[in-house]
Amino acid sequence: MNQSATSFHPTDVLIVGAGITGLTHAAEAVARGLSVRIIDRDTRAVDASIGNFGHCCVGAQSGGLLELATVAREGWLRHSGLAGFFAVESGSLAVARNRAEVAVLEELSATHGSDRVQLINATQVRAELSGHGDPAILAGALLRDDIRVDPREAVGKLAAWLAKQPNVTFLWRTSYFGTDSQSPSSGAAAAAAPSSAPDAGTIRRAILTGTSMVRYPAFAETSAAVELKNGIGRRQPGTSGDLRQSHADPAQRRHRAHGRQPPHGDHPGPVPG
Repeated sequence: MNQSATSFHPTDVLIVGAGITGLTHAAEAVARGLSVRIIDRDTRAVDASIGNFGHCCVGAQSGGLLELATVAREGWLRHSGLAGFFAVESGSLAVARNRAEVAVLEELSATHGSDRVQLINATQVRAELSGHGDPAILAGALLRDDIRVDPREAVGKLAAWLAKQPNVTFLWRTSYFGTDSQSPSSGAAAAAAPSSAPDAGTIRRAILTGTSMVRYPAFAETSAAVELKNGIGRRQPGTSGDLRQSHADPAQRRHRAHGRQPPHGDHPGPVPG
């Protein structure tokens, strides 16, 4: 690609990367009246911003992570209205297939309130799963506060909305080589390419299972989760230490709250958001 110098006027906020993290930071900066310049080497958001987000998991968080998730939820709903991308207050479905998992859900509902964590029976769980599901299903719980968006639509529409805002500039097909550079390196300019809107009917509740109950803190902090972890350890030898570590290390929990894998060597494996 032929390189050319691009004028680089002062800006309040410079964001390198027009993925979902960059775009949401840009949207918050706009809300504060700041000028924003967004640089990306591609012509639109790709990779993890398309395939690795879409579920704002609130009900399974606790403490500081719950506060962050609640703020993120409000931000997604607000910008859905502003940018016009689809978002649904779908809630999530936690499925229990043994008595230990049922005990975790019962304790969570008792401590968080039945309005936020609504217990349902096996028949109701299967109805949520369109009449299907593991015959071993005993019960479930609806987590009220979770929301979902479609990443194929949200990224493109958020970028398009930002491009229309005063004091927001995109530099697509542009690389940035550090703070010492006076200008980024740019190829030919290209417009953002929003994805086509999805069928709203394809967006359903996120499903959480027993392994989610030992990894997400609201579940894992219940007293009933001890037996669940022990049971998983008995059925899958070698995993119990990983489960204890994943619950104990706040750095891992922060990464998992955002659907990201911590740096190599810091955790036993990724967990979807």
